[in-house]
Amino acid sequence: MVYISPLAGAYPDSVTTEIVASAEVPWVFSSVEEEYTALRQRRALFDFSHLGRIKISGRGALDFLQEQVARDITYLFPEKSLTSLMLDEEGRPFDVVVVYKVQGGYILETSVGHGAATLERLRAAAPDEVEVTDLSEELAVVGIEGPFAWEVLGRLYEPQLTGLPYQGVATIEWEGEEVRVSRTGFTGEYGYKLYLPVAAASKAWHLMLEETPPAGYAALETAMLEMRQPMLHREVGPEDNVVRCGLNWMVELDKEDYIGREALGEQAESEPDYLTVGFTAPADLDIATGSTVIAGGELEIGTVAHTVHSPTLHARIGLARTKAEWTTFGLELEVQAPDGARAPIRTVAAPFLIPFSWSVPIL
Repeated sequence: MVYISPLAGAYPDSVTTEIVASAEVPWVFSSVEEEYTALRQRRALFDFSHLGRIKISGRGALDFLQEQVARDITYLFPEKSLTSLMLDEEGRPFDVVVVYKVQGGYILETSVGHGAATLERLRAAAPDEVEVTDLSEELAVVGIEGPFAWEVLGRLYEPQLTGLPYQGVATIEWEGEEVRVSRTGFTGEYGYKLYLPVAAASKAWHLMLEETPPAGYAALETAMLEMRQPMLHREVGPEDNVVRCGLNWMVELDKEDYIGREALGEQAESEPDYLTVGFTAPADLDIATGSTVIAGGELEIGTVAHTVHSPTLHARIGLARTKAEWTTFGLELEVQAPDGARAPIRTVAAPFLIPFSWSVPIL
């Protein structure tokens, strides 16, 4: 079953959609270039309702969730969120989640389109004293990101929200409803999510549309890759693991007893065979996922995992999975498409760019 956002009825007829995992997401509202420019230079409005919303409650909620996520949530409090990986038993990335502490338990925010799979896993594993509740029909999520996103947030909702720290969480009342606001964006710009009941979310969407253009997931995914934000549905194959994908920063090896911990420890202790490196290429090249990476004109050293066009850099950027000894920056390599055509690439460090928000003070 494909998830459709409760805000989808508010999209203009011109919107194009794509299926990402198990969700139908708005891909482009006007053009990728316009939406990307708004995001990077001003602000853009997103429907983030395609992120799963799952409540974990009951007497054993903390212990249960500790087993599911790869970072320690023991001391998580309501004013702070935490981003973590969920792993499978083999230590492979299963989902990227954000954990919120709420009254009576926790809310788990999944990655886009992964709500159904994570909900199924949690319900199958939950003991009798833990309740796992799907909130996707009850709550919608409206996001706003960009160097001047904070202006709209403070003016339309609550002035003190502009001072929300990164990964901070606040609860306000708006239109007679409780609204949870988190500063947990995806793009390196100032980014906020508003959790609202569906009816209030529709009002918030239309209100913010008056001065903020909507953006789809095409622009969002471009900006995410520029900042090397993980997109498991784009970059993780069935044989990949945490170390190969360079997602070590999203797990804690000194935390014990969570799903995939033993396999993860074996990954960390072993010499890696392949690792992930960023690369750039001329803007006019269309480099396909799965293209072979070649060194020295003939040595096959890896494959391309994911690429997008970066309007800011006027280049194609991407991630390649290469043999560990070749995972370094500044190398001049080639990629070879299935038809034999070759193109030059150069390995670089991520993030690929510095977002404008890093130089824009919140006033």
